[in-house]
Amino acid sequence: MFQLAFHLPYYALRSSKIRLEDHRKNTNGDSLRHSRDVSFLNRMTYDTSSFLDDTLHTFLYETQISCVVAGSDMSKWVAYCFVDTYFDTVEEGKETVTQYHEESLGPNGFRGDPSARGTVEADSPIQDPRVYFLEVFRIRISQVKREWQQVVEKVHQSVRHYEKVCSFPSFSHHRKSRVIPNEKRGVVKDPALSVRLLIHQRSFVCSFRLLTNG
Repeated sequence: MFQLAFHLPYYALRSSKIRLEDHRKNTNGDSLRHSRDVSFLNRMTYDTSSFLDDTLHTFLYETQISCVVAGSDMSKWVAYCFVDTYFDTVEEGKETVTQYHEESLGPNGFRGDPSARGTVEADSPIQDPRVYFLEVFRIRISQVKREWQQVVEKVHQSVRHYEKVCSFPSFSHHRKSRVIPNEKRGVVKDPALSVRLLIHQRSFVCSFRLLTNG
């Protein structure tokens, strides 16, 4: 007997008007997968200086791909692949076994293997379970990589926009003008403290501006 398996947990970033729930439940009644509203990452478009459609929310969905190849020897084996798709809709190209079946019904239909995202022909399967496992892993890890890249790019764009909106001016003129009270001599200049106070003030203004705009 042998067994080959991989489990790839990751996050999928999707935008929609409502949150899509995972209707599968644990024994305690909670959803098997959870999601988080990360709409605060939505940034303003630079070309129009207007916000993106405020009816759309951005969600980060927990998801996982698992695959198991097991058998008694190299000629008798079976493969199972489980892919979370609850966060996608049919209109947006939700991956389903039915989808692959319908694509094979045309005159030039291609019967793709669902485990390999339809890229491996089911009528001419890979005979070696080790080669098959590695091919499915290669295809699915590329899928996960693209999803992670989308998440990273979203965060990167939002951080760059925040830096642009809340960029700090030069502190040179503040060092000369800001003063603090002193019990003995009335007022004294303290450049270091002035800079710290200015940073806190600017951070508050920028945070308030982002909240009111959002």
